[in-house]
Amino acid sequence: MNDLISGVDLADVVPESVVKIPTGRLVGSQLISGLLWFVFFGAIFAVAMGSALIGMLADGVTDGGIVILGMGLGMGVPMVIAVVGITWAQISKSLRYSIAPTPDGVRITYGLLTTVTETLPPGRIFAVEVSQSLLWRPFGWWTIKINRMSGKSAAQQSSGSGQQFNVVLPVGKRADVERVLALVLPDVPAESIPFLWEQGIVGPADGDTYRTMARRARWRRPFSWKRHGYLVADFGLLLRRGNVWRKLAVFPLARLQGVSLSQGPIDRAQRVSGAQVHTVPGPITGYLSGFERADALALIDEVSLAAAEAASRDTTHRWSAHTDAATVAAP
Repeated sequence: MNDLISGVDLADVVPESVVKIPTGRLVGSQLISGLLWFVFFGAIFAVAMGSALIGMLADGVTDGGIVILGMGLGMGVPMVIAVVGITWAQISKSLRYSIAPTPDGVRITYGLLTTVTETLPPGRIFAVEVSQSLLWRPFGWWTIKINRMSGKSAAQQSSGSGQQFNVVLPVGKRADVERVLALVLPDVPAESIPFLWEQGIVGPADGDTYRTMARRARWRRPFSWKRHGYLVADFGLLLRRGNVWRKLAVFPLARLQGVSLSQGPIDRAQRVSGAQVHTVPGPITGYLSGFERADALALIDEVSLAAAEAASRDTTHRWSAHTDAATVAAP
């Protein structure tokens, strides 16, 4: 009885987070992101005010300044409140963030006023994306999102908690990104992480092995056509996109639901093709465009072979049993 009273229940021990996000970095990143909302709403405000002013001048209204001021207050105040509300919601949800490995999967905890915890087995993670906005680039900050099989309806997944658990790293530097990738992508060999970073996340670098857009289709993505491409690795399908907003998406081959090709009239005229990677609903999309016919067909062939091999050796759906066996064998 004394042992039961004085003993420690290991199930109640909170695992240590592999990432520590300073509060200043978290708040600063969300404030910088809030600038995008101010620019967006500011553009709408400027267009609306300009149209109203032109209309009043055309109608011969002499006291247009008072009217414009009233309209500006009526539109500007709600916009400011909306931006402040969105920014505060993101900050409060991400405070007290932690991510740690457990025998049952990856445990994520977040929340300032209300603490929420969920455990994600790797077998339920269908896509992982590392991204960086242009405003975050001087600070070297990145965020990581996932597509996951949650067992919830589309309406539930679109709720605040469902969207929050699609973000497994609100903001972090390179070391933080590598630690989180090692947790959510256990099939990726440790020696492949630098390759993911140099060629995928910040690439292309010398010796680039990605298949990229055809040069004649670069007008579609004039700033990112050299980055827009894919690579089929042993552990997943890698999609590298964007230059202003840099992104690298990793789709584990064992849980890939399919790849389809498409070709519209403009594609046929340019002799190129688009491709769509199919996965569970989430913030990560898998669309590519402007590829040579040979590269598009190679995507289908390579994914078909690699996905079959990956599914035959996949054990992430038995995460807990595999971890328990390793724990028993360790002594």
